[in-house]
Amino acid sequence: PLHFQRQQTKELLAYLISRSGAACTNEQIAAALWEDESNLEAMAIRIRVLLSDLRATLKHIGMEDVIVRKRGWIAVDAKRLDNCDFYRMQEGDIAALNAYQGEFMQQYSWAELTAGELVFKYWNKTGPL
Repeated sequence: PLHFQRQQTKELLAYLISRSGAACTNEQIAAALWEDESNLEAMAIRIRVLLSDLRATLKHIGMEDVIVRKRGWIAVDAKRLDNCDFYRMQEGDIAALNAYQGEFMQQYSWAELTAGELVFKYWNKTGPL
């Protein structure tokens, strides 16, 4: 397990993973993590702090290059996360599909849409498809 200095660092990593390697702007991250916040400047500072914590934590396990940052966007290198159940499900891995119990990052409100898509795609009223 990874240990972050800040609780929201874990949420940032979860959000980036849920995007499956798609680039995210600071605005997208801020809207997901702080739905009701409107001060973009303050949120940009928070994101920088969380990214610093994330990189430091990943560096301890030799995976700091999993975070890709370019001017204006941030993403995870999904190819470097080869043991991610979410990615394995999307690739059709039978073991990952069988392990899926209809839940996806329930602690995060921004994950509800993805959770619904996963239930629709991989789950029916009686259990796994």
